[in-house]
Amino acid sequence: MIRFEYKLRSALLIGLLTATAWTAHAQTTPQVEVSDLGNTNPQAADVSVSPNWHVYVFHRDGIKYVQINDQQDQVRAAFATRNGLYLVLPIGSDAQQVSTPQQPLAFNGAAALGETVYLDSSVKVVMAPQSGGVQWQVQAVVAPINTKSISIPQIQIQMQMQTATCKLQSCGGDFMAY
Repeated sequence: MIRFEYKLRSALLIGLLTATAWTAHAQTTPQVEVSDLGNTNPQAADVSVSPNWHVYVFHRDGIKYVQINDQQDQVRAAFATRNGLYLVLPIGSDAQQVSTPQQPLAFNGAAALGETVYLDSSVKVVMAPQSGGVQWQVQAVVAPINTKSISIPQIQIQMQMQTATCKLQSCGGDFMAY
């Protein structure tokens, strides 16, 4: 009976110490804030490529948050992105008019009148006029292929490796995989 009480007390003490350590760790770990996201006049740099709109970018935990404001600094739309995924945030007067690759909206306007408002290495945002307002088209930016980085010896090595695993099927030069 004494051993059982000792084990129970030890387990309770270990549990209490663990809970106390986690609480102390949580209190000393600084909280990272996405400052001013959703505010009409955020304290962030305007990174818009258009003089007609304001775009603000915030980062937290590897996620990029993009907010679009109009000339009067009213929030129009916002979204979050990471690794090619996009999530429209319920922020701004045009929150229902944001088209993403994962959730495309039907387009009912003149594509030629679209205006790029934001562009970086992974995201492009186009403001597209619609009959009843605007639509924000969030698009993934695909990196261009740099053809200068491919050298002829690399191509020859790749072709030699490919032909080494094939056998000649006919005199016409057709190859067939083993």
